[in-house]
Amino acid sequence: MAAPAEMEAARREAAQSRRMERWVSVVLLGGVLLAAALILIGLTLLLFGNARAGEPATVAEVIGQESHTTSIAAIVDGVREGRPGAIIRLGVLALILTPAARVAMTLVLFLAERDWAFVALTAFVLLLLALGLAGVAG
Repeated sequence: MAAPAEMEAARREAAQSRRMERWVSVVLLGGVLLAAALILIGLTLLLFGNARAGEPATVAEVIGQESHTTSIAAIVDGVREGRPGAIIRLGVLALILTPAARVAMTLVLFLAERDWAFVALTAFVLLLLALGLAGVAG
């Protein structure tokens, strides 16, 4: 039979693990819900708003566009101007960044636990994700 101190340490570790899982799930759910809301807002504006000159007026026209402005600056400018396509792209960007946010949250949690092996591994994964998203690697 385990000593009371060992049992207490095991209980604390299990509680900390549950907290970690909860935070990670909140980040993932929040990212997906934010992305879905942005895409829905953009689609609503596209379908029910007045199309501006040079802007696509239907979903088929958005999909059929040969090029899409994908720089973050162009997306932000488009969102400021209320362009539906830019709002949809912002939602897609939020969806793409959600797993990276999960890795960043995990890094913070491992730092709080002082689990240095997992901190190093998670930091490396986050670096690879950042380089891939920046177009430097991958």
